[in-house]
Amino acid sequence: MRRDTFRMSHSEFNRLLINLKHAQECFDAAWSRLRSKKSAGDAYKEASQLNEQRLHACNQLYKALSFYHDDFLAGNEAAIDRIIAFIEVDVPAFRSGYAKEWYYDKLKNMFLNAKQKNRLKAYALDLLRAPNYRREWSNLCHLLIAISDQEFLGEVKKIASEGSTDKIRLRASRTVDRIINSRHDLS
Repeated sequence: MRRDTFRMSHSEFNRLLINLKHAQECFDAAWSRLRSKKSAGDAYKEASQLNEQRLHACNQLYKALSFYHDDFLAGNEAAIDRIIAFIEVDVPAFRSGYAKEWYYDKLKNMFLNAKQKNRLKAYALDLLRAPNYRREWSNLCHLLIAISDQEFLGEVKKIASEGSTDKIRLRASRTVDRIINSRHDLS
């Protein structure tokens, strides 16, 4: 299929996202169950079929994402929406963190409509409340500097003071500092 003639419906794209999320969840559950009972090598052998399904789903999604590459870089609204959908699903699958870093770096220099900005800010707040640190957080912060407003900054400040763990409060506090140090109009 040529990149310039390929078009995938929103529902087909969402199906790929759901398939990857499901495959990752199945693999994670099996891996946890098997790893608690067996050596890593034996657990991996038993989970290898699920791992293959996970990698297949991942490859299908990345192939679909590649078809939106040029339109995304050109600032096509529909392509940007698809990329944001990929970000929102937030599957911690193979290469997804690196892909998100790349997309965050590009998104910060693009025109985003209000709905797209709100989706990204809502995702960032969810991620900020999560207990695990994500390698792509630093890149997301650069995007957040560009799209932040007083309301969003207030939500981050609230997490900084009321977050459920010290790590979450510290990450939120540092995020507030990064935004304010770069956006004096919000201080």
